[in-house]
Amino acid sequence: MLGALAQGSPALKQVQVSYTNPETGGDAENILGFYALMLRPGQSLRLPARSTA
Repeated sequence: MLGALAQGSPALKQVQVSYTNPETGGDAENILGFYALMLRPGQSLRLPARSTA
């Protein structure tokens, strides 16, 4: 799925798909959301630090 999205949208830096619960439309997990992220060859990603506090 990510490969097909990447081919259809070459201008995007990265491709991301979020998964949802089909019964509720909410996050796939009760506590955490779930997503898949694909970087193109040679790309890197620096994620921000996150804390619950």
